[in-house]
Amino acid sequence: MKPQEPEFALSQLFFEQLSEKDKRLFAAQEARRRGWGGIGTVSKEYGIARSTISLGIVALQSPETLPPAGRIRKPGGGRKPRLTKEPALHTVFLEILDSDIAGSPQSGLQWTHLSKPAIQQRFQERGYTVGIRTITALLKHHGFGKRKHHKTVTMAENAERDAQFQRITALRAEYSQKGAPIVSMDTKKRS
Repeated sequence: MKPQEPEFALSQLFFEQLSEKDKRLFAAQEARRRGWGGIGTVSKEYGIARSTISLGIVALQSPETLPPAGRIRKPGGGRKPRLTKEPALHTVFLEILDSDIAGSPQSGLQWTHLSKPAIQQRFQERGYTVGIRTITALLKHHGFGKRKHHKTVTMAENAERDAQFQRITALRAEYSQKGAPIVSMDTKKRS
């Protein structure tokens, strides 16, 4: 029995407006109403998998398994955040930033001079594929904020500036391997 065209077109239009859960339940109700062969017919007419209709029929027979009203899925459904699924990312992230962390002892704010793409590149070097959104979440989770520049007049360029920081990083790694204490001081005071 083929449905009448205008009425069926309205039914399909209505079906397309439904949520995932409601489509499943509507298709299940239609299949039950049609009786024997209803699942196959509804599956073809509405383009919904037979297994989805079967799940809907089970849900209609035991309403306590349905999600609460106003929800499409039961609480706790959906994909878990990557940082929850892969806690090792926190450790790798802190290793990446270890020698590139700066901050203000007065405000407690921490920041890094590394850009998000630079952090992403360092993750790739360690065998992890991490997106910018995950890096943003890691920065927020570990309390890294944006650094606000206060200087209005730039200092004269020093050709050895980069070499100074490379030397500090090398000394820090050397002392860390020896188990010696490392003290970091910021001697600039902003007024």
